[in-house]
Amino acid sequence: MPTCIIHQIYYSPQSFTKLDSGFTPLNNSDGPPEVREYWPIREYFLNNAVNDDDLIGFFSPLFYEKTGLTSADVYEHIAKNPGNDVYLFNPYFHIAAWHLNIFTQGEMSHPGLIKILNETMQLMDVKIDVGNIVMSSTNAVYCNFFVAKVKFWKQWLMISEFIYALSEIDDTDHGKFLSSNTSYIKEDLPMRVFIIERIASLLLANPNSWKTSSKLIFKDMQHQTDKPIPFLEKMLALDSLKSAFIQTQNPLYLNTYNFEREFLMINYGLRV
Repeated sequence: MPTCIIHQIYYSPQSFTKLDSGFTPLNNSDGPPEVREYWPIREYFLNNAVNDDDLIGFFSPLFYEKTGLTSADVYEHIAKNPGNDVYLFNPYFHIAAWHLNIFTQGEMSHPGLIKILNETMQLMDVKIDVGNIVMSSTNAVYCNFFVAKVKFWKQWLMISEFIYALSEIDDTDHGKFLSSNTSYIKEDLPMRVFIIERIASLLLANPNSWKTSSKLIFKDMQHQTDKPIPFLEKMLALDSLKSAFIQTQNPLYLNTYNFEREFLMINYGLRV
């Protein structure tokens, strides 16, 4: 049986008090704040021996606040769904369902994200337009709330380290943009933070590469907001349509998704 270790990152005495005792604490008190959670993850893999089939996760101290899930819930889901490469615990189901993908959603808050990621992938000799990828609850995840086999983390680290290295080269337009600040909820953060956060979803964009299991936690989200998700049934339908398209590549599913989404925008002014 593969080893399963889920770390929970903390960076101050206050954040330490929010940790779930069922997870393994990971100290990031001395990590550079402008790199956020990428730093302790990269340091862990650069300094620890791991096996390809080991399941590893790295959650923030806000995991319970954002999902309403405990460590027991996470381990139970993994135990009941054995044999997968990646386990997703996406705290923002409705956002992932509403937008075509995690990159078009990111572009709204961080303009230029799609262009810089496409250019970065071209530098890695990968031709892709991330703005056209179709994603659903089966392959989109926010906040790095996923648990994956080390063989998945290796690819994640390779791409993320390339992005990080580029962002440290401040005498190029590419590096300057990756390290430039973009708006966030409470503070401005470098663009690279929001790109690296989406690398797991980029890897999962090929449905034939990885076996995934996603725990839909839209009901638990009310723990965070104390408000029901608007048009929950419609969000479930939108997500199902995109999932069906990913599996079959039948354009009818994608066309229906676009029609239903536009209907909600025009008739109800819905924006997510």
